[in-house]
Amino acid sequence: MKMVEKMFSRISFLSKFLKIGLFLYFMLTFPQAFGATYFISNIGNDNNSGISPNNAWQTIAKVNAVRLSPGDSVLFKRGDIWREQLIPQSGSSKGYILYGAYGDGDKPLLLGSVEKNGPEDWGYEGNNIWSTTEAKTIGSELLVNPSFDRNREGWKLWVEGGATVIADWDTTDYDFPPASYRLNCMSNGSAPHHIQLYTFGGISINYGKIYKLTFRAKCTKPFAMAGIGLMKEFFPWSDYSVGKTGEPTVTTRWATNTVYFRAAVTATDARITFYLGGLLPEGSIFLIDTISLQECEDAVIDCDVGNIIFNNEQLGGVKVWNREDLDTQGEFWYDENNALLKIYSIDNPAFYYSDIECALTRHIIDESGKSYVLYENLSLKYGAAHGIGGNRTHHIIVRDCDLSYLGGGKQYDIVRYGNGIEFWANAHHNLVERCRLWEIYDAALTNQNHDAHVRQHNIIYQNNVIWNCEYSFEYWNRPGSSTTDSIFFVNNTCVNAGGGWGHKQRPDPSGRHLCFWENSAYLTNMHLKNNIFYESTGNCFYLSSIFNGLEGLKLDYNCWYQKNGALINFQGTPYSMIQFSTYQQTTGLDHNSKTDNPLFVNPNVYDFHVTENSPCLNAGDPDSPLDPDSTRADIGAYYFDLSQTDVDVGAKQIPNEFCLYQNYPN
Repeated sequence: MKMVEKMFSRISFLSKFLKIGLFLYFMLTFPQAFGATYFISNIGNDNNSGISPNNAWQTIAKVNAVRLSPGDSVLFKRGDIWREQLIPQSGSSKGYILYGAYGDGDKPLLLGSVEKNGPEDWGYEGNNIWSTTEAKTIGSELLVNPSFDRNREGWKLWVEGGATVIADWDTTDYDFPPASYRLNCMSNGSAPHHIQLYTFGGISINYGKIYKLTFRAKCTKPFAMAGIGLMKEFFPWSDYSVGKTGEPTVTTRWATNTVYFRAAVTATDARITFYLGGLLPEGSIFLIDTISLQECEDAVIDCDVGNIIFNNEQLGGVKVWNREDLDTQGEFWYDENNALLKIYSIDNPAFYYSDIECALTRHIIDESGKSYVLYENLSLKYGAAHGIGGNRTHHIIVRDCDLSYLGGGKQYDIVRYGNGIEFWANAHHNLVERCRLWEIYDAALTNQNHDAHVRQHNIIYQNNVIWNCEYSFEYWNRPGSSTTDSIFFVNNTCVNAGGGWGHKQRPDPSGRHLCFWENSAYLTNMHLKNNIFYESTGNCFYLSSIFNGLEGLKLDYNCWYQKNGALINFQGTPYSMIQFSTYQQTTGLDHNSKTDNPLFVNPNVYDFHVTENSPCLNAGDPDSPLDPDSTRADIGAYYFDLSQTDVDVGAKQIPNEFCLYQNYPN
């Protein structure tokens, strides 16, 4: 059958079985309105127009800064690499904004890591402990009167809320002549903003650049400086940074303190503010001197390192929580106060390892509050937070993307986190299809929430291939005032849950394909059908004993396989493969599902197509839409087309491009 005929035959079939108009089908399948197309490559220039490959932009910072319109496309050059965070822009019902690829070769690679491969990147501290060296500064000093050479020019003090402070230029006690700036604190107020020491006159910063603030300070009573900000100089005093490092502790001796800021805007009206209210001890004398603010090189480890990927994914580092715990090759610790990474190594790490990728704890794509966005043919790697994360999203499509080696960043205390794709809090009308996800610390795919009055609905995960993630799909929603409905996890192939890099490092190793934690939200219409769940270190399906909405779970026509141990842990009751019929009878779930080896072509090289003898062929939900050449839906992420031979496989297998509800209802 010709391609056009085949496509329209499939559309006719879908419209017949889904009872949804062709208009909605085309709106989902082809969501782009006509708009401008911009190109970005490693050899481009941000001063270019961006409207052709020969006039491409160079940086993601440029992409984030340019105003895009519904229907616009941003295309990254295949084979190129970026180490920047992408902040997408919203389209509208008139058209999605596409972030995709152009050219030939590997998918464009967005890395969430800093590379530390040079011997000069590491300094020796003794006892086989190596530390990253401080970032080099670029350009001129940005502060006026940084050493208080000219009285207090360029600095102001604001006091309110009952705080009492006397400030003066001190020519008797300083770090560097001729003077320092002294604050005598009689009362400190009750909130950080009650005492503010800040610059004025305007500082120029550029979006995405990192700025290094250093200062010398001492105090007659030690205290922690928890509030230092890079912000707008005047009302509304907006935060101008997307994060900063450390909370310096001021002691009774002069010492250097360092804070890094990553600029969230390009502006000429920035200021540095030291928030001291409620922190500066009453009855103390605080002195500050030799302050400097400069732009610095990009390779700054300005947030927690959640994972280190050595030797092009051959080895992984092991995170520890205290410097004194560093005693084994490859262990690492992140010094938050000084923004330094420390590794235990018997030689300079750059000599011991051929490649060192330090994964930073920020989302590679942060889409909070965004809608009508399409990501297509991108590869995301080496981030310690989520690959794609954010709350309050809707009409998001992630298609044909690869996400790997993600997560492990510090969430709080010793708890770590990091998912492949996460839809947090209010999320609806989102689609993830035909993606590959592997080696992820937490879940490959998840929608979750802990805020009140949240509704998550119409989220589809289909035709994805997932392996070596702690969880293939994780779900929970609470409290009880929130709701979840119309979630579809269909035609996915999930292999070896818990087999990834983070499993042995977790304080709570489990390894589950479906992990459903405590859920108090009202749940209805969660469909989990036509999936392959193959092997796990724990069990293939875990359901908490505290789970509201059991009647809303629709599991069926899945293929389960767990050679040893419990296949399923359902509210505290384990079921092995030979007990599957008991599980079916007891729970009323998976009535038409089976337990069998899906017969992958070659799982040792991550080829999870199935052979022509697979029990997954023609075994899916008979009410599912399917390719017109098939007699019944196949289970898993691919369908098996016997009409086209393939030398390696025996028949052509292509993504199983259907879902029971591929077209969203209004």
